[in-house]
Amino acid sequence: MSKQMSRLWSALVVLALAAAMPASASVNKSIRIGAGETSDGASSVNGSVTVGTGAIVTGDVETVNGTVRIEESAQVRDASSVNGAVRLGGDVSARNVETVNGSIRIAGGTTIERSVTAVNGGIELGSRSRVGAEVATVNGGIELAG
Repeated sequence: MSKQMSRLWSALVVLALAAAMPASASVNKSIRIGAGETSDGASSVNGSVTVGTGAIVTGDVETVNGTVRIEESAQVRDASSVNGAVRLGGDVSARNVETVNGSIRIAGGTTIERSVTAVNGGIELGSRSRVGAEVATVNGGIELAG
């Protein structure tokens, strides 16, 4: 019964992501938003999502089974991953950053408007990073750089 529930849950997650996918979405393929580009968001299942230096993303950047990378000076609404890491370069701005079963690493000078959360993963915040609300992890450490 538990195995069937797990498969059902996985299928529901994939369907929910597919229904909510922005214009830039893929399955079994990575996505890159180029440096300086503007996008309404990106979503992938079984692939990574990268936002280039200085890009502006007015929507969410998310993946299941991949890594989310936001390069220097980019702006995104929310960045999230299930079964993968989230990496933010310096001077990035975002509303929320979260992962389940992965770590979060945020370089210096980054501003997170609301929260940074991880389940089963650690969080590293670089110097001069600001978080407006909460920094929390269920199973993992939190490291703050001086």
